[in-house]
This record gives sequence, structure tokens and C-alpha cells, in this order.
Amino acid sequence: MKKGFLILFALPVAAAVIYLEGALFFANRFQFHTSLNGRNVSLMTARQTEAGLQGSADSYKLTIQGRDGLSDTITAKDIDLTATPGPHVRSALGRTNIFLWPVSLFHSTSYKIDEDVEFSEPALEKKISTLTFFDEANVRAPENAAAKVVDGKFQIVNGDAGTQLNSDKTLAAITEAITAQSPSLSLEDAGCYESAAVSADNEQLIADTEMLNRFAAVTITIPFGQDKEVAGPDVVSGWLNGLSDSSSENNAALTVADVFNRDKIASYVAELSKKYDTYGQKRTFTTASGDTISITAGDYGWWMDQSSTVDAIIKAIETGEDSEVEPVYFQKAFQYGSVDWDPDNFAEVDLDKQHVYIHKDGKIVFDTDCVSGKALAGNGTPDGIYSLKFKQRDTVLRGDNYASPVSYWMPFNRGVGFHDASWRSKFGGDIYVTRGSHGCVNLPVDAADDVYANVSSGEAVIVYGGLSQAQAVSYSGKPATSDGQSDLTANTAGNDPAAQADPAAAQAAADAVNKAQSADAKAQGADATAQAKAQADAQAQANAQVAQIAAQLQAAYMAQGMTPEQAAARAQADIAAAQAKAQAAAPAAGQ
Repeated sequence: MKKGFLILFALPVAAAVIYLEGALFFANRFQFHTSLNGRNVSLMTARQTEAGLQGSADSYKLTIQGRDGLSDTITAKDIDLTATPGPHVRSALGRTNIFLWPVSLFHSTSYKIDEDVEFSEPALEKKISTLTFFDEANVRAPENAAAKVVDGKFQIVNGDAGTQLNSDKTLAAITEAITAQSPSLSLEDAGCYESAAVSADNEQLIADTEMLNRFAAVTITIPFGQDKEVAGPDVVSGWLNGLSDSSSENNAALTVADVFNRDKIASYVAELSKKYDTYGQKRTFTTASGDTISITAGDYGWWMDQSSTVDAIIKAIETGEDSEVEPVYFQKAFQYGSVDWDPDNFAEVDLDKQHVYIHKDGKIVFDTDCVSGKALAGNGTPDGIYSLKFKQRDTVLRGDNYASPVSYWMPFNRGVGFHDASWRSKFGGDIYVTRGSHGCVNLPVDAADDVYANVSSGEAVIVYGGLSQAQAVSYSGKPATSDGQSDLTANTAGNDPAAQADPAAAQAAADAVNKAQSADAKAQGADATAQAKAQADAQAQANAQVAQIAAQLQAAYMAQGMTPEQAAARAQADIAAAQAKAQAAAPAAGQ
């Protein structure tokens, strides 16, 4: 029994001895399951821990993770890194309770201390510049969010986030990680990447996208007589640009160039022009004699102003409403189709038979013999379908070597037109071969009066047949001759090239202006109210006449191949030249 008592007494004593020896052991050591700055320092003295920390610094490596699975490392050697714990290890050790050491057998303790980490900043910056994240092959700039067509509708789509780092943020994040001796760093989590200027929640982008969807839902109908071309939402949406380069970045309103793909609209309009324009196209015509012929030449027909038509379509889409858009034309015809002139009202000139037919209300109401341009001299009246430019009474037709007073003047192809030829006693037959005009269609005086009474400006004049100069030489057995300037190039203003299309029209415009000025002079003696009214009426009438004649001149020049802008400029030059030389200038045509 005494033995048992001794055992019972010895066990507590032994436990107490072990406990006290443990307390003494941990007086200068870290306890079980203890870590310092993430390193296991269990049972280590302060000196051992300091040596371990220094050794860890020498082998320190920071692993950096980036987008696209890219990673790279920075080692202590790369940046000449050193870490000195200083008094912090002993301070941490001093915070342990040596008498609670048994608890450490079942509980982990972690300490965080500051280390005096030093490294070469120039070496770090140099190392960062060589990291794989800054290799040009791995760098993509972030893309703005954009409005793009998805399933037939514009939707906002986020752009590529990219892999472009902000250098300052990257340097700061890496410096912080190294200073803390962190083993790894996520550039994404550290917010080091550049962001796109326009995100999906950008208010301007949202507004622009809503606008695009309004435009994309529009239907544009373009009429061509009885036919209609319909561009529905499936077509219109294809004419709109996405917003990948959206001005939303600056919160600025979109421009027409931003929204509309003008090239695509222009291609669409070009196809319409190709389909419906008749200017310069081959047409089939049945003559008064019943023959069916083909005619390509002439200035008559539909000629679409494609650029202005594109502008009209864009303007209609911008309303956001379904719209009907009338094409814009340089020149119009009477109707659409293969027969684009008025089939009931037109003039017909058969150069082979030297005969003119006037069609009115579907019937030939008048016909007459004529004399056309002299074929032997190369002044043959050109074939083609033309429009009658205007009608004028009592004028003088002038060229380089002639001046012919006429009572009726009806030009249809620049300086070529119908007029009376009182100097001729015979018409028809083959007179035109050797004794024809400079290009005009000469008519008997009485016949010219009937023609003048039955034709209207804008109506078609269809000219066909006749001998070429080579055929005239063969037919007549005479050599080719030259009678000087033809009516197509007659110039009433000396050598001034600005008066070569239709000087008669230019002169008419000048006469209108002079008439207005004369009305001004007559009104000088009237009272103030009457004077003002007379001046206004005269000026308005002159302006209207000048505008009409300017348009005729422009059409004539375009028939020669000029652009609309060139033709308009030349038309204005003609009018100005004719006005300046009103006393000397006169309409150009041939005998």
C-alpha cells in the first residue's frame, strides 16, 4: 500500500517537473505549431529564427500571375534583395506566454512582424520591364464596348479586356508584394490592368445603340413610276455602322459618318441607277414608216444624281420613321420604262427621207420636208433622242462665218435645232448631202410656224438615219469639204470658250436681265409703290427665266460629258458672257 501511495505522489510531481522544464525551454523558443510571416518557426530560438528569415530572403521568389495564363517571377538575386528582422523576432517571442506552452500542442499560433526589406529600385524597374507581360507580342490594348448586330439587332457587346498593364500600378503592386515577402501576386486582383474608356453601362453608348435600333427598323420605299424598290430593316440595318469606334468615349453626339456606311448605301443606289436610268441607254423605236430601229445617242432620259439620292435616303432614315424617298435627278424623262419619252407627243426627224413628223396626242398632226446638216462637210445632224430645250421667236443665228435671222428657233442638241430657212426654196430629197446646213434642221417658214405651235419644251426629239461623211463622198462622187464650224461648236463670243454649248440660251438669259433693267428704267417716273412693284415683277420674271435657261444649258453641257458641277459653272459663264456682250452676241445655230 505504501508503494501505491508513492506512485500516486510521483506522477503529479513528474508532470510538474515536465511542465516547469517546458516553460524554461520555451523561455527563449517559439512554441509548438508557431509560424512567423508564414514560415514555420516551431521550437526555434530567436537567433535561429533570424538566421532562417535571412536565409529565406536570399531564396525569396515572387511568382506573378497575369491574364491569358501568363506568369513570370522575380527573385531576390534579380533585385539585390536583403531582409533584416531587427528586434521584431524577439518582440514576437516576448509576446508568448511560456506557461501556456502545453496549449500549443493543440493550437496553432501565427505572428506577423515587419522586416526591414531592402532591394535595388533601379534593378526592380529594369526587371519589371523585361517581364513577359510587357512583351509587345503579349500586349493588347483594351477595346471599348460597342454596339454590334446580333441576331439582326444592335446590342452592346463588351470589347476585349486586353492585356495592357498600367506601369505605375504594376510597379506599386510588385513593390508592396516584395516588401511583404509575399510568395505570389495576381495582377488582376491588384487592379493593374488598363480599362476600356467605354464600358457597357456608358450612357452615351446606350443612347446611341437605341438610336441605331430605331434607324435599323426603318423601311425605305423608293418609287420609280409604277415600280417601287423597298429597302426593309434587313437592308437598312446593313447600311449602319456598329459603334466599335463610338464617340461615346467623349460623350459626343454621333455624326452621319459615324452612323451610316455611305459606301454601302451608294452601292445600293448605283444598282438602282443602273436599273432605271435611261440616259445614254439603247432604246427601240418604231418610226413613222413602221421600221423598228435602235437608238443609243442623245441627251434624253432619266439620269440619277446618285450622291444627292444617298443624302436623301440618309435624311429619311434619320427621322426613324418609314419613308418614301424620291430619287434626285440631274435630268428626268417623261416616264419610266424602255419608252421613257411621251409616246403621244414628240418630234421625229427621218434624216434618210429628210422629213419631220410632229406627233401630238397620239397622232401625226403635221409633217414636212426638211434639210438637215451637210453630210459632205461632216456637219450631219447627229442621231439620238434629245429633249427640246426651249422655243424662241425672232432671233439671229450666228457662227464664225454667218448670221442668219430666223423667226422660229427650237434647239434640241446644243446649237442644233429646228428653225425656218427663208433663204431656201427647196427642201427634202438629197439636198442635205452636198448643200445641207451647219447641223440644224432647216424648215420652210410656214412649216416652222406649225412645228413651233405643236411642240413644247422638254418633249423628245428623235433623230435617226442620214449619211455619214464617208457615205456622202461615195454617194455624191465629190470630195469631202469643210464649211467651217458646225452648229455643235458654233461660238458667238469670238474665241471665248465659255460660250460653246448653247449661246442662244445664254443670250436669252441676258435678254431677260436686260429686259428687267429696262423695266426698271421705265418705272423711274412712277410713284414709289408702283415703281417698287414694277421692279420686283420684272426682276422676278427675269430670275425665273434665267434659272430655267441655266438649267437647260447645264443639261446640254452634261450631254457633252461634263460633270454637273462643271456644267453648272459653264452655264453661268455663258450667261455672264452673253449679258456682258448683249449688243454683239446672239444665238448660235446654222443655216
